[in-house]
Amino acid sequence: SKETEEASISLYYDFKDVPVPKKLKLQKEKSFVFQTTEFTTGILTFSGKIESDSLISYFINKMPDDGWRFLSSFKSPKNILFFQKESRFCIITIISRAFSTNLEILITPRFRSGFKGM
Repeated sequence: SKETEEASISLYYDFKDVPVPKKLKLQKEKSFVFQTTEFTTGILTFSGKIESDSLISYFINKMPDDGWRFLSSFKSPKNILFFQKESRFCIITIISRAFSTNLEILITPRFRSGFKGM
């Protein structure tokens, strides 16, 4: 469909290996990125008029091109996709609203098994 074609045109933002459909607009006030020499982590938030099913298909098809491995997903009014790469996780949340769709991309480092949390 035309919408699927439009959704497939990608841009890259702070996470240089996570594609984002060009049709979505970055919400800077709802985004946060922390960068060190070792890694980049944070949340990028977008919104736009793309159906959530088209976005789910987009990420499942496009993320492997950048080396991400699909792990699992939850489908509900809030759709969550989990991806993994060597040293990182990517959690993508897609929420359908009345007139637009919200997208959050969370990148977090994957710590070795010896890491103890709080």
